[in-house]
Amino acid sequence: MEGNAKNARLLTNRQLDEIRSCLPLRVRWLCWALKSGTSLVLKSDGTVNRRLAAWLLWCLMPSMPADILPKRGVYTKDTVIDHVNGVWVRLFVPVTENGNEREVLPVVVYFHGCGFCVLSAAQQLYDVFCRRLAKRRRVVVVSVEYRLAPEHKFPAAYDCFAALTWLNSDAGRSFLPRYADV
Repeated sequence: MEGNAKNARLLTNRQLDEIRSCLPLRVRWLCWALKSGTSLVLKSDGTVNRRLAAWLLWCLMPSMPADILPKRGVYTKDTVIDHVNGVWVRLFVPVTENGNEREVLPVVVYFHGCGFCVLSAAQQLYDVFCRRLAKRRRVVVVSVEYRLAPEHKFPAAYDCFAALTWLNSDAGRSFLPRYADV
């Protein structure tokens, strides 16, 4: 029985090695850097050294500014939806084909990953993803920048709900292009 557990562990390790070898070197390096960077920025009380984290993220994944001029077939713009808490959204709108503004585009609300703890809606990683989503699927993407844990404890995650409420309001609808279907 003990030998079977060892073989299962070896098989798992072998599978992990196969997966790692399939990843491009840049992705493997990025994973290592993020793992190492995470251990550097965590404080003993569970909070994060945001200055060091921001510098490391700037080195690895720069922030992208919004561009009103189309880039890769999509233009972007930012707006603050909650001045008190600093919550803002970035809108990704695909360029209409042949000036056809009668084409109705659905709206996708996107909350970036990383467990409400790290990264930003402005990071290059999410900017590229949202641009591709908007262009390839012909949707308007609303990407939400929310407050991060652990500095902002629960219920700060309700910033995402505030974004949905704002989007349903007159202010949110006026920010969207007229051909966006909420």
